[in-house]
Amino acid sequence: MTESISDYKVIVGIDFGTTHSGFAYTHTKSKDKEIFTHTDWQEYPGRFKVPTVLLYDDDLKSVQSWGFSALAKRPKRKKAIDNKPVELFKLHLGKMSNKPPLPNGLDYKKAITDYLHEFGKVVKNKIDDCWKVNFFTQVLLVFTIPTEFDDNAILIMRECIFKAGLLKDQYSRNLRFITEPDAGAIHCMKSLKEYNLSVGANFMMVDCGDGSVDLTTRQLLEGETLSEITERSGDYCGGSFVDQEFLKFLESKVGANAISQVRENHYCQLQYMVQEFVRLVKMKFTGDPSEFEDTELELDGICPVIKQYCKKEYFDKLNEGDWYITLKFDDVKKMFDPIVKKIIKLIDTQLHLINNNCSAILMIGKFSESNYLQSRIKEEFKSKVKLIYISPQPVVATMRGEKKISLSYDTFKVIPYISYDEEIQSLYEEEKILQDEIHNNIKQYKLLYNKLQKRYADLTNKNIEQHQVTIKKLKNENEKIKEINQTNQSKIESQERTINQLQQTLGLKENQIRNLEKEKEDIDTKIESLLQKNTYLVQQNALLDKEVNDLNDINQKHQQRIDRSQQSLELVKNQMKNLEKEKDEEINKYKLKYTELLNIVNNNNEKTN
Repeated sequence: MTESISDYKVIVGIDFGTTHSGFAYTHTKSKDKEIFTHTDWQEYPGRFKVPTVLLYDDDLKSVQSWGFSALAKRPKRKKAIDNKPVELFKLHLGKMSNKPPLPNGLDYKKAITDYLHEFGKVVKNKIDDCWKVNFFTQVLLVFTIPTEFDDNAILIMRECIFKAGLLKDQYSRNLRFITEPDAGAIHCMKSLKEYNLSVGANFMMVDCGDGSVDLTTRQLLEGETLSEITERSGDYCGGSFVDQEFLKFLESKVGANAISQVRENHYCQLQYMVQEFVRLVKMKFTGDPSEFEDTELELDGICPVIKQYCKKEYFDKLNEGDWYITLKFDDVKKMFDPIVKKIIKLIDTQLHLINNNCSAILMIGKFSESNYLQSRIKEEFKSKVKLIYISPQPVVATMRGEKKISLSYDTFKVIPYISYDEEIQSLYEEEKILQDEIHNNIKQYKLLYNKLQKRYADLTNKNIEQHQVTIKKLKNENEKIKEINQTNQSKIESQERTINQLQQTLGLKENQIRNLEKEKEDIDTKIESLLQKNTYLVQQNALLDKEVNDLNDINQKHQQRIDRSQQSLELVKNQMKNLEKEKDEEINKYKLKYTELLNIVNNNNEKTN
């Protein structure tokens, strides 16, 4: 089923990128076919693209913010843990081995759908502001995709676009996919004409995005058509990988643990540091030492929380320098060189495949704005390739190319992915046709079944009498079987009664056994208790015997002491008696002496008188 571009009034080209996304649009009925690029993003007017970033709530269910508002602003001096923005989720559609981690519980398809839902609101509002059209039937959407996307990735993209509310039906025909290099190639067709590239000339399209770098080599054919002459190639070596090298440089200054902790708990501050590096250093770097000035970054200002995660060895050194770090020329060059070398190797491999028969290298994509990358590629390949062309606005080349290929849909026969969408729709329509055929076949089968049923009834009627005789015999046999069954049933009932009685008796016996077992358990428990008490009493008796023996020993000792005391007392008494006797004798002596003295005194008194 063919389709004309006149079926649509508006074409919207959407560049859903790894780190940034944008869109351009045009009206197919306008005379000049002017292509407009949307540049009014949130609080950042004049930007061609908006960050491909989401910020979820704690449950990862609702989107709190997206784009610029989800990324970093200048941090406040607080230590609160931030919600971590979700980014780089588009890379999960590709085949890279080490895909960036997503928060636990968040599926990358949900992230893509949620982002396209928010992004789609802007697209719908802009188209509605410009032209009053039915978005689902009169607007053609053209999405760019990397060259490495396989069929499954494209189907997932279509599903996410539908769930995001940009399609009325998952298999709507107003959706096209085009590879990023293809879109860029169409955008640069005018430039090829200006540089007089003739029919049969080969040129290479190098799309240097933030995430990936994609290369295709094409040949310019008659009627402004293009053919692809080599297998597409690419790698994950876009501009964001220079940012990763910058973070490695920071690790050497503050420690890997500090960067890891800031990334985990204060991701917005980490992103703000990266943005400052991009703004002050990355986009200004030319690779010429004479044009470079050392750049100082105040870590304390652009990432205040980093102090709390620095180990002492790093903290003391940074504290001495007031938390300033200096980016020198060699430092920055080392960040670029591993990435630039990969891109140069990709280009060199493509040139080798066509024996260096290439008239032009066309560079598009955000990272193509890097002056250093441009100068290195020109320096490396100027002797092999006549023209190395940098698109004036490389960041929007793919978006504008999407419109041009759509406006010239009948002229440019470029990519398999446009026909791929038609193939999906064709298969969808074939499925409906097959379903109709199945319904028709079912009707035919029902008619045939009814005929067979009628034939069966006719054959059955011919044998009714024979069947009735057979049925009568079967009934008689059935009666006999019933009588036998009744007899057997009586026996069975009698046996069942006996069994029931035995079961009741058995039940009683089992109850008695259970009661006896319970009594036995109680008796065993009592015996065990008595044994424990007996053991205790025996132990107590032994203790009492010991105490009695001890008391007897003590009593015997006391008796011995008493005996000794009595003996001592007798001795003391005897001594007392002797002392009394001696005392009396002394007293008598004194009495005699006193009497004698008294007599002498009396005699003297008489003499005196």
